[in-house]
Amino acid sequence: MKLNARQYWYINAALTFVVFWLIYAIWYAPRKDAWQFIPDNAFLVIESSEIQASLFAEEDTAAAILSEVPFLSDAVVRLKELTKDLDPKKETKPFLNEKLISYSIHREAKSNLEYIVYLPLQNNDKHIRALKSNNAANKRISTQTTDGVEITRIRPNDDTVQGIAYFIHDDFLICSRSVILLEAVVRKIKSRSPALDKVPFTESRQQLAHMYFRTRNLLDVADLLPTQLSPNLRSYFRNIVPFNPDLIFSKTDISGKITGYVASKTKIEVPFISAFSLQRSTRFNSLKWIPESTAFFLRTSFDNPAALGIDLNVYLKEKDKELYAQKDSVANLIGKDINGVFGLLGKEAILCEMETIGNENAKRVALFQAKNTNDLMLFTESLGKAAESFQPFKVQPFSVLNRTVQKLEISEFPALLFGSSFSGFPECYFTTWEDYLIVANSQKAMEDYLADVSMGQTWANSARHKELRKQLDKNAQITAVISPQRIWNNIYFSLPQDWQKSVLKHENRFKNMQLIAIENIAFKGQFGTKVHVQKSKFGKQRFDNQLLLQSSLTVSGEISGTPRIIVNPANNTEETLLQLPTSVALFNAKGKEINNLAVNEPLTETNEGVDFYQNGRLQYLTTAGGKAFIIDREKTGVRFTKIYENTQAAIVATATFSKEVFVATGLGDIYSLTSTSEAVRIPLKNKLRDIVDIALIKRDNLLLLAVAESDGTLHLFYTQNGVEVKGFPMVATESRPVKIVALNGRKGNSVIQVISTLGEIKEVDLSGNSVASEARQITRRSRSVAFGVVEDQLNRDWLLTQRYSSGVSIYNNKGEQLLEVETPYYQTLNVKFFDLGNDLRIITIFDGKTTLLYDLRGQQIGDKPLEATAPPYLTFESNYNKLLIYSPNGSVLEKWGVKVE
Repeated sequence: MKLNARQYWYINAALTFVVFWLIYAIWYAPRKDAWQFIPDNAFLVIESSEIQASLFAEEDTAAAILSEVPFLSDAVVRLKELTKDLDPKKETKPFLNEKLISYSIHREAKSNLEYIVYLPLQNNDKHIRALKSNNAANKRISTQTTDGVEITRIRPNDDTVQGIAYFIHDDFLICSRSVILLEAVVRKIKSRSPALDKVPFTESRQQLAHMYFRTRNLLDVADLLPTQLSPNLRSYFRNIVPFNPDLIFSKTDISGKITGYVASKTKIEVPFISAFSLQRSTRFNSLKWIPESTAFFLRTSFDNPAALGIDLNVYLKEKDKELYAQKDSVANLIGKDINGVFGLLGKEAILCEMETIGNENAKRVALFQAKNTNDLMLFTESLGKAAESFQPFKVQPFSVLNRTVQKLEISEFPALLFGSSFSGFPECYFTTWEDYLIVANSQKAMEDYLADVSMGQTWANSARHKELRKQLDKNAQITAVISPQRIWNNIYFSLPQDWQKSVLKHENRFKNMQLIAIENIAFKGQFGTKVHVQKSKFGKQRFDNQLLLQSSLTVSGEISGTPRIIVNPANNTEETLLQLPTSVALFNAKGKEINNLAVNEPLTETNEGVDFYQNGRLQYLTTAGGKAFIIDREKTGVRFTKIYENTQAAIVATATFSKEVFVATGLGDIYSLTSTSEAVRIPLKNKLRDIVDIALIKRDNLLLLAVAESDGTLHLFYTQNGVEVKGFPMVATESRPVKIVALNGRKGNSVIQVISTLGEIKEVDLSGNSVASEARQITRRSRSVAFGVVEDQLNRDWLLTQRYSSGVSIYNNKGEQLLEVETPYYQTLNVKFFDLGNDLRIITIFDGKTTLLYDLRGQQIGDKPLEATAPPYLTFESNYNKLLIYSPNGSVLEKWGVKVE
C-alpha cells in the first residue's frame, strides 16, 4: 500500500514520540537503582558520580571540594575503607570511576550513625575479588546467611579495626561496617516494599552530588547530634531549610567553589521564609557593619516592613508559640505594642554572631536599619522606660567609643520581632550608629562590636568577603553566611567534653571550607534555596611554611620590647609603634615616621583596650614602674598621657572596664582612674598585704573587683564602697597565684578562675564556693619548677607555661600539653600568645637570639627560626590569607610573612 505524505508525517511523528519517550524513560524516569534497597529509617541519602575522584585524581577541584563537605566527607572515608588495599590507579580508579554511587546514613546503635554504600557493578568488573584476595593473610573472612543472602565480613587481624561487610544483589555491591544494617537491607529487598520515597534525583547523571535529607527521621537520630550548637544556627536550619530538602551540588567553573540548590518538587513548608513571600529584596550594602570576627550572620531584606511585621506575628503565633506568648505577655505588662518597631524600620535586619574562644560568653549583635534613626531610638527608649518600672533597679547608660549605650529590660527583644532565628539575647544593650539600631546581648559584645567597626575590621575591607558578595543573589530575601573556621570554636566549646573529643576528627575538613552561604528566595508560597561552598585556595595544609621577608624598617637605636600595632581611626590602616632607647616612635605602613615622643623608661607590654577619653577611639593602657599611661592615636600622631603616678610603690596589676582603669600597687592599695577625675582610692575594709593580680566582674548592675594575694587568698569587693562580698575572703589555692580570670561557668554563671605557680587551676563562684568539678592539677617536671600564665593580645584566652633548665612546656587552659621546646637559652625565654581570629592562634617563643612560631597543635610555623633581639608581634592579613610577623632585630624591624590556609 502506497502511503501518502500525510500518513508519512503521522508515522514519523509517532516514531519521534517513541524515541523521545525512550530517552525520557532512560534518562529522567525513575530507574532501577539503589534507591529501591534503602531501609526506611534512612536519615540522609547521598548520590554522586564524582566524589570518589578525590581518592585517585591528583587534581580534581570539584571532587576535592565535595570531599570536605559534611556528610560527603564521611562518605569518602567509607570508600577509602573499602578500597584501602587496592592499587589507586590500576584497581581503585577503574573500580569506582564515574559510577553513580549511593550512600545512606542510619542509626546503627544507641550512640552511632553508620553508612551503607551502594556501588553499581559492571559485567566486566573483576575488582570485587580484590576485597578478599589483597593481603588475605592479614584478614579474617567470614560469612553468614540472612534470608538466603550471603553476607561476607572482612576483618583485619587487628581487633581495634572494625572491618567491612558486603553482599552483591542485582549488580550492586552493598557494603557497610555494620552487619545489622546490611541485614536491614536484605529484609527491605525480600519484602518487595516500595522504595523509600519517590526517587528525587532526576539530575544525578548531570550534577556533582545530591544530598536528600529525610526530615521525618531527624527525631530518630536527634540525640546523636550536637544539641548545644549556636541557637541561631539551629533555629535557622529548623525554620528556613525546607522540609526533606533535596540538595543538588552543581558543576562550577570557578576554582575552589561549588554551588548547590534545593530541587525538591514536593510541597515545601518553610515557616520563617513564608513571612517574606510578599516582600521584595533590597540591595546588600551593609558589609561595613559586619565585623571581620563574625562566625555566622543572617541577613533579611524587605520593602514593606509594616506588612512584614504582621506576617511575622502570624508566623510566631503558628510556629513559634513560646515566643509569641512571651511577646504577648511583655506587651500586656508594659502596655506597649512591640510591633510598632516595624513601622520605623528601613529595609533590612541582620544578626551577627561573633567568634568566641573557650568559655567566653556568646557574642551576638542584631542590626535594624531605620527609616529615621532618631524615631527608632526614641521608640526603643520608650519601651525601655516602660520595662524598667518592673525592675528592682535601673541600669545607668554608659558610653562606649563615644556612643551612649542603654539597657533594654526586655529579654530576647530581637527574637520577639523576628522569631527564634534572632534568639540568644538574654540581655539587650542598644545604641545607634548612622541609620542602624544596634542591639547586643552583653556589654562585652557591644564593646567588641563597636571597636571592630570603628577600626574598619569588617567584611567591607576584606577582599575574600567582597568576592563572596559578588556571587550572592541580589533577589534573596534571607541570606545566611557561615565562616567554618570561626564558628568551629563557638560550636566546639559549647559541647560537653565527651562530645568535644568525638568531633575533633572532623575539625580539619570543616576548617578547610572558607565560607558557606545559603540564600533563600520566596514568592507567593514558592521557595528557592541556593548554597555556595567556597574552599580554601591554599590546599589542605594550614601553612605553606615558607617564611618570606616582606619589608624592613631601620630606625635610630635598638628596638626594645615588642612592637605595638595601632590602628589609625582615620583610614583604618595599621601603624607600628616602636620603643627606642629614649623615645617611642610611630611609623605608617610605608615605614615613614609620623611622630616621636620622649619616654625614658621601659614600658610594659600591657595592651588592654579602654574607652578612656570617650572620644570614639579605642585607647590602650601601658605601665612603667609606678606610672600608668594611655596611648591614643590622634590626627597628628600618637599621644602618651600619664594618668597615674606613685613614687612610693610600683604597679603590680591592672584591669580595665569600659572607660575606667584600675591599678593595684605593691603597698596593697587599689585606685580607680577616669579621664574626668583624679585617681580615687577604693576604701577596702580589709587591708591587703601582697596583691598579685586583679580582675573585674560585672554582675547585675554592680561592678565587682576580684583580688588575689600571694598566699592564695581570694577577695571579692564592691568597687563602689570597698565592701567585701559575702563568702569572701576565701583560700583559693595552696600556692602563690599567678593569674585570676573572670569567665563564664558551664551553667552560665560568672566564676573566678585562679591559676597558681604549682599548676593548680581552680574555680570559685561569686558566693565564695569552690567548684570542685572544675579543679585541675598540672603535673610538674620537678618541685622547683614554677608555672606561669600567658594571655593573648586580646586578653580573652590564656596558656600555661612550665619552664625548666632545658626549655619550656606549654599547656592550654584545660591543662593539656600543647608542645615542648628545648633551648639552651631558657633563662631569657619570652612566650607570647596571639589570637588572630579565623581560628588562627599562634604561640611565639623568643629565647634572646631567635624566635620560633607554633600553632596550638604543636606544629612549627615557618621553615626556619627568625633571628631577633626582642619578641615579635603578629597580625593576620585576611585579604591575602597571610600571617605577618613584626620581628625586631637590632635597629631593624623585619616584617615576615607566611601563607595561611
